[in-house]
Formats: sequence, C-alpha cells, structure tokens
Amino acid sequence: MASKFPTVLLESTDGVRPALHDMGGSGDPVLVCHATGFLGAVYAPMIQSLVEDFHVWTIDMRGHGDSVTPAGISMSWWGHTQDVLAAVDYIGSPVLGFGHSMGGAAITAACLKNPDAVRGAYLFEPIIFPAVGDAAAARRDSPIAEGARRRRATFESREAAFERYSSRPPLDGLDRQVLRLYVDEGFEDTEDGSVTLKCPP
Repeated sequence: MASKFPTVLLESTDGVRPALHDMGGSGDPVLVCHATGFLGAVYAPMIQSLVEDFHVWTIDMRGHGDSVTPAGISMSWWGHTQDVLAAVDYIGSPVLGFGHSMGGAAITAACLKNPDAVRGAYLFEPIIFPAVGDAAAARRDSPIAEGARRRRATFESREAAFERYSSRPPLDGLDRQVLRLYVDEGFEDTEDGSVTLKCPP
C-alpha cells in the first residue's frame, strides 16, 4: 500500500510507528480505522466513493499492515487508541471517523481521551463492551478472538492464500476486490518464497 499512496510513519506510544496513508480527496478529513487483522488498504473500494467530498486517510494501527511495531509489546485497546490520536494530531483535529470493529472501539476511546479529536463517527460492528462487574467475565475470551488466534499465518503464495480465504468463512463473505486487497497488501514475502501475514495471530 505504501507504494500506491503517500504514507507517513507516525510516533505513537511504546515505540510504535503507525502507518498513515493519504488516500486523497478534498474536503473535511475522514480517518478510516480498520478491524483487527485488517489494514487500511482493504477499505480502498469504499474510499473511492468518498474522495469527491472528503480528504480520506487510513491508518495501519500497531501490529497491522505497514506499521512498525517493536517485538514483544503488549497489544491493548489503549495502544490502538494512542495510534488513532497520533493520526488525528498529524491530520489536525477534529476529524470525521469511520471505524470497523476494533477501529470503532479505538475511535470511541479516542473521543473519551480527547473529546475534541473526532467531530463525528460512523461505527460499523464496533467492539464496545458494557461495564462488567465480574473481573473474570471481563477477561474471558470471545469466540471471535479465539478464531483470530488460530488463523493460518503462512501460505505458499498469495494465490494460495486467496484460494483458501475465498473458500471458507469468515473471509469468503468479503467482496472479491476487498479480499484481493487483503491478500495483496496484508502479506509480506519471506526468504523462502512463501508469504506471511503482516498481522501475525
């Protein structure tokens, strides 16, 4: 993705450098925040319909896409929130936000931390939990998180990854163009010729 759109590596917390991609357009700034395991590139088809009216940016948060993430750091909701706030600082507040799943949670938390950061948001399947009185229940894993941890990380080729993902849930439900972007941009080449996820399980 970095080769197709102007990209800047931001300074966030924990030594993380989220990748912020300028998708173009003119008008009010919109920040697109991805779901867990995704990256900004997969939203390009949606963004095409926005750039006539908005200046659109996407972020690859820590552990995802083209972000630079030090080994061994803990992934946390607040870490992703800090990445979003770093993007807002770079773009200039306030932004309009689009958040998918984890991205929706990160935008919401950014609003809690800095109420002036986002002036409006569209949240699709946001991961937002109610207050939990039982600490054990709060730590319990969800089936979605467990499934993400079991994802296969390495394939012989991008084409092999595309074939597998297009034949089984949940990724078989994606538009083929979006799935192709996920495979093309969400994997990196390895020395032995195989490809591996940029966002390891």
